[in-house]
Amino acid sequence: MRKLYSMPEAYKAPAPEKNSQAVINFLGISIDEKDTRKFQRLMGSRAQPQVQYHGINNSSQLTDVEGSIDVQWIQGIGRGVSKYI
Repeated sequence: MRKLYSMPEAYKAPAPEKNSQAVINFLGISIDEKDTRKFQRLMGSRAQPQVQYHGINNSSQLTDVEGSIDVQWIQGIGRGVSKYI
């Protein structure tokens, strides 16, 4: 994934405790964490901090994959930085 954006593989946020990334959800689309972990494994990504949810995430009632894709891409690019949904 990082090759697509010409990002060095070893690059990591210099101060991850002072940075965060977020995905906003206006459509009630949930995130499938199993799918996200599978994506990380297939793309060779390192383990990421647990996503913190502010609101409801019900992966048993997925209506779309867009939420999972958003999280997968920000985790792939912003390694080690906290994620909020």
